[in-house]
Amino acid sequence: MKILVPVKRVADYNVKVRVKSDDNGVDIASVKMSMNPFDEITVGKAVRLKKKAIAHRRRVFQWPARGLLPRSPRKPNDKPKRSRRIFAGVLLAAVLAPLAGPSWAATPAKAIPLVAPSPIGGANGMGFGPDGKLYVGAVMSQGIFRVDLDTRAITQIERGPSGGADDMVFLPDGTLLWAAFMEGELMKRDPRGRVSVVASNLPGIDGIGFRRTDGRLFVSQCFSGDALWEVDPTGAKPPRKILSNLDCLNGFDFGSDGKLYGPSWFGGKIVRIDPDRPAVETVVDGLNTPAAVKFGPNGKLYAVLAGDGRLLEIDVATRAVRTVAQLGSGLDNLLPWGDDKVLVSSLAENSVVSVTAASGQVQPIVEGRMTSPGGMAVCRVDGRDQIFVADIATLKMVDPVTGAIVEIGRSYPSKGALTISPIVAATGSKTVILSDFSGTVQWIDIASGKVAGAVKGLSAPYAMAELPDGTIAVAEYGAGRIGRIDPRTSTLLAPLATGLSGPAGLLLLSDRRLLVSDAKSGTLAVVPIDGGPVRRIANGLKTPEGLALLPDGRVVLAEVGAKRLIVLDPSEKSRPQVLAENLPIGLPPQNSLPAPFVPTGVAVSGSSVYFGSNVDRGIYKLPLPSSVSMRAGSAPTCDVWK
Repeated sequence: MKILVPVKRVADYNVKVRVKSDDNGVDIASVKMSMNPFDEITVGKAVRLKKKAIAHRRRVFQWPARGLLPRSPRKPNDKPKRSRRIFAGVLLAAVLAPLAGPSWAATPAKAIPLVAPSPIGGANGMGFGPDGKLYVGAVMSQGIFRVDLDTRAITQIERGPSGGADDMVFLPDGTLLWAAFMEGELMKRDPRGRVSVVASNLPGIDGIGFRRTDGRLFVSQCFSGDALWEVDPTGAKPPRKILSNLDCLNGFDFGSDGKLYGPSWFGGKIVRIDPDRPAVETVVDGLNTPAAVKFGPNGKLYAVLAGDGRLLEIDVATRAVRTVAQLGSGLDNLLPWGDDKVLVSSLAENSVVSVTAASGQVQPIVEGRMTSPGGMAVCRVDGRDQIFVADIATLKMVDPVTGAIVEIGRSYPSKGALTISPIVAATGSKTVILSDFSGTVQWIDIASGKVAGAVKGLSAPYAMAELPDGTIAVAEYGAGRIGRIDPRTSTLLAPLATGLSGPAGLLLLSDRRLLVSDAKSGTLAVVPIDGGPVRRIANGLKTPEGLALLPDGRVVLAEVGAKRLIVLDPSEKSRPQVLAENLPIGLPPQNSLPAPFVPTGVAVSGSSVYFGSNVDRGIYKLPLPSSVSMRAGSAPTCDVWK
């Protein structure tokens, strides 16, 4: 049997239809036309019925129905009258519509900002250009931004992996040099705007300083390396190593004595180095994670501490230290401004502030609510759904109705602090699980924001799912496997699956299977948690990452390479439906990190799907059809927020 589905071409539901000026009908001359959404539902169901071989054994409609319509005598070759054909079409649509499932719109939904985009994502190094403007590097945004301090206008001038500047310096001729931390490259932008690589193969390149007395350039490695190098600004000669094992020399500067002054991040001190006769001398010790230093016009050395958020003023001659201002932890760099102000950048707070050196008065310059939202999870707190978001250096709780943000914890060094992380997942055992670049999974006490337990030794964990037995499945991108850990004993268990390419998303289905999105191979697969082979159910996807489950059993997937969210049924090989497209998601991959970089998280709460943008640093919501809205109280319950 064939299935007949009548369809109608109508004005798109997003279009505002206008009446003609003469009041004689509707003006559709330039209006976008689409298939009637309800007809599209029926077509979709008819296709699924045919694929499942149901159509040949289910009587959907019998034509003509005796006594249903008035009959009139007709000749043997007459066709059914038009009225009967119309009635049959309407009745067929009514019969099939209840079978068609959720009412997905014919036109993809429009993303609505819940948390407004941030102008900069994670402020790092800074410098004043020859135009008098402030330039700010942002590793997590993969960019360099120009800030007009008079108007506060912000313009991005560099993009892409090599644009993610950690520290920067302007040469006397106006050339901008910066440390592309993630790429391990020293980059150059000449006054004409031409960009080139000065030096490469310097993983973790971080600090950069130019000694003006003799025109020599130096760079340091931190975190992914640990050394001080001299670099030819023209790139003609290879870099020359000066010293190594400096306990992570970060943002440094040169004093009037021609010596280098810089922070030892792990050593907790500020050191002085003579590049001509390499030796390390301690200037100030006992500091909580010093991140950067710069000399002011008054000859005093200013330093920022990432660990406790203080801005310090140091007299190099007497070694006297004065706290200028108490800011938040997670400070990254600084830059003297005029005679009496210091600009301070913060990765954790995604901000640049101006601090008056004499009084400690603080004035905001650049502000952003999110640094780079990654993994997302919905959890019930005090009887209401809340969205937990991993925002690189902080774990945040976002109200899905108002967009209000509460910071749960911060990653900067202190006992029990969170690690730098792009992933978060909620579980049903009153915890929030956090995973990061360093191969660590942590579970967090919501009330205190402290780490309640952790497991290390995983290979680039990018997604998690709690299993019925209380253990946690982990998608290990770096190892191409689905690992498993026991949070009760903080131990690694035997993996559930191996041989994957790059798993980036993980979701537990109702039939004791895990749905895995593989960003590297562009596939979806299911993994039985009780043992059994891995089975692929979809191919040809473009960088699939975040997953979220709808109450009808369908799944929302962030197809990041296509910049869209799609809805699919994991139980059948049906064509995915586009929920939203042309979305601001997906940064280019970095050399030193797995391809997902900061993965796109997806969550479902109430009548909306939520996703984070690592491109414009906003959080967005998409309305769901009323037939598939999440039931109240269906999210797992987390510890009550105190």
